[in-house]
Amino acid sequence: GCKKSGANVNLILLRKVNPTPCCGWSDCYYKNYCIVKDEFHKLYSELGKADAWVLASPTYFDNVSTYMKIFIDRMNPYCKPPSYKGKKIFLLCVGGASIRSTKRCERALKRFCFHLQVKVVGSVLAVADHEKEILKDKKKLKECVEAGSSFVNKLKRKDK
Repeated sequence: GCKKSGANVNLILLRKVNPTPCCGWSDCYYKNYCIVKDEFHKLYSELGKADAWVLASPTYFDNVSTYMKIFIDRMNPYCKPPSYKGKKIFLLCVGGASIRSTKRCERALKRFCFHLQVKVVGSVLAVADHEKEILKDKKKLKECVEAGSSFVNKLKRKDK
């Protein structure tokens, strides 16, 4: 939906970035930098240049995936002052257990967005137990496409 509406989309798969987990050096929150040296540092500037983000995660035990949790933890240096304040965010959560479990994943992402002071402008939640099962749900796929288009159109109206 985002691409169909003319957005330039840069897909970042966290598993390919292979971020190192947070080391627990909590001074990063006050000093605004992370001491962990890895490929993840390249993401900070990319995220800053983006007009908006779509954060997507499978649901594991009512929460985000391991890679999304590492992403969240590694963003700690950019909460104070809020480096990404005002960015528009769209959430996508897919879980296997139940919609209730998926809503808890969404809630975790919303809390992260609150602390980062970015604005969640929409979300799509889905339930699917098996790999690629969601691709068979034509109604949910249509909802995703429409939500992506709506997200981009909202961003375009804001720019004018």
